[in-house]
Amino acid sequence: MKRILFPLAAAAFLALTALSAPADDGSANSNAPNLEERTVTLNNGAVMPTVGLGTALQSNEETAESVYVALKNGYRLLDTAGIYGNEVGVGQGLKRAIAEGIVKREDVFITTKLWPDHFNIESVDESLKRLDVEYVDLLLLHWPFGDNVQGYKVLEQALAEGKTRTIGLSNFSQETIEDLLKQFKTKPAVVQLETHIFNQQNEMREYLKKYGAFVMSWYPFGGRDNVKLVLENETVVKIAKAHNKSVAQVVLRWHLQSGFVVIPGASNPDYIKENIDIFDFELSEEEMAQIRALNQDKAFYDLRRGR
Repeated sequence: MKRILFPLAAAAFLALTALSAPADDGSANSNAPNLEERTVTLNNGAVMPTVGLGTALQSNEETAESVYVALKNGYRLLDTAGIYGNEVGVGQGLKRAIAEGIVKREDVFITTKLWPDHFNIESVDESLKRLDVEYVDLLLLHWPFGDNVQGYKVLEQALAEGKTRTIGLSNFSQETIEDLLKQFKTKPAVVQLETHIFNQQNEMREYLKKYGAFVMSWYPFGGRDNVKLVLENETVVKIAKAHNKSVAQVVLRWHLQSGFVVIPGASNPDYIKENIDIFDFELSEEEMAQIRALNQDKAFYDLRRGR
């Protein structure tokens, strides 16, 4: 069992709430999580949990177990993608939790993503079949390397047909988003991006405010090759000791207080429990500033290497 720290395998790279369009000015969304309720309200009125389980690089069997453990420990946000090959496992873990009375389907916010060569409604239907659900709560275009206009049309179609409650983008740049949205009325509710203490996405977060869109953070611990840089950083280690929390918990708490939704991946039950146990302490403004000072606008994920 391991802490999952990166979103896509190298081989993978190589090989209903309101559905009305949000106001362009983002006025429907304050871009601030409700830390007491552990939720954010999206720009179409949908409510999304602030902490979720990432499932990249997990097998279906592993995913089924980690999803079940997560739901049993209070998670209500699950993240997967067609390219991960584990949507079946997500559905199995959810069904087990439902059968045991832990959750109802409507309690759980499911996110999945369309790979660039699958920007079509048939792929949406295939994801729903694998997940064994009638709808997902958030549907994203995974990377901006396909026919993005066609992809966004598919998102809007899925939204209109009730196959998703909200739509968004993943790994799109500000320029790509702006060019795309000139052609569409419905604005993204969420944009998934690599974020961590060294890549804080300040410009993107400010830009997305006009759409009332939230950043959902993957890679919060920096990924396989850089986890020590994050979790052994002297500043964060000192803050963690002051709160009697793990460094991982401080990193995740920093994400929440910064306004992110965060989806750390894990399959180890202890890590799954640890990652959501971040609502019983608060970082001071001084501590937040110390972590903000670590920003280098440095992305770790190497698309060419797939990690």
